Amino acid sequence: MAWVRVSDTFNEAPEWMRAYELAAERGDDRLVSELKGAASALFTHSAQQWTDYKITYGAAVRHIGISRVEPVLQDLITIGIITEVESEGERQFVLVERESFVHVIRSDAKSKATKRRNDQNRAGLQVPVMLRDGDQCRYCGDEVVWGDKKSDRGREYDHRDIDAPTTPDNYVTACRGCNQLRHELGERAEEELPLLDPPESPMYGPELRKKLSRWEGFVARWCKKEGLPNPLIADEVEAQDNPAASRAVTPSQEEKTVRATSPAAGPSQEPGKPQFPNTDSHGQVESEGRAAKGSSRQPAETIQVNVVQSLPALPAHHAGGAPQGRKASHVRDAGPAKGAEPFARRRRRRRRN
Repeated sequence: MAWVRVSDTFNEAPEWMRAYELAAERGDDRLVSELKGAASALFTHSAQQWTDYKITYGAAVRHIGISRVEPVLQDLITIGIITEVESEGERQFVLVERESFVHVIRSDAKSKATKRRNDQNRAGLQVPVMLRDGDQCRYCGDEVVWGDKKSDRGREYDHRDIDAPTTPDNYVTACRGCNQLRHELGERAEEELPLLDPPESPMYGPELRKKLSRWEGFVARWCKKEGLPNPLIADEVEAQDNPAASRAVTPSQEEKTVRATSPAAGPSQEPGKPQFPNTDSHGQVESEGRAAKGSSRQPAETIQVNVVQSLPALPAHHAGGAPQGRKASHVRDAGPAKGAEPFARRRRRRRRN
């Protein structure tokens, strides 16, 4: 949407001081108000039509009026609000461009803003950059803050070449302070504030993971393709940071550990390794807690009995055989169960009806 922003010091601008001088010389109390109204209308027209501060003579007639257009244009030229130019033999006027007076968004700024907004919604651009940079600024290396719209630590993206198509190579994470400083440095930006290498161990904060969750499928495919840990899967990140903590413990190992545990000996885990509480059995945890306190209410032999008795009994058709996996419990291989055939007939009968 086009917009025009009027400065707080608009009424105190030097152009209006000259307008008051003209009004005093002519004794016209309405002159300043008329010039302010005409100038505001011309600025608004430029913003709506994306003319970049340029006004045609026809637009001036439309907003000022036929009877007053010439004297008003001449007075606006006198006080410095507009400048008359010729373009292909036609009369045109250029409005004064000063942010401390009236600021109109330019057409090129509009296209850049549209490009930035569209880039924010491109999974093929956002996901590789976020996985590569994490929550670190590529110019100073500090951690950025998501959602911060005021301080220098707020997270932004820097188009290193805004006129070129946006790719992960020319699109990097930056803090607001570095991004603005590079804009102010202009041609000296690369020398004063060069681009740093991507972090070896990127930081993935909760806000970044929330952003990645919009494209969960694409994140999984990209991580698999590039051989990266998926930040949306905690096990993969923990496995990369601490390989020992990601080793799974089989049920048989847990049972052996419980049977070998006694109140005097304590857990049999190796020293220096992470300690993981075994919460598979409430009775086991309660017994170990009592053992640690030196209680004799439940001996070590009872632990083994409780754990074994708490295991669920196997179905009849699995008795005497090897333990069945999860897949076998959901796949019938011994024919339909009792009562399945009438149920199937009833279901087919309802479909026919």
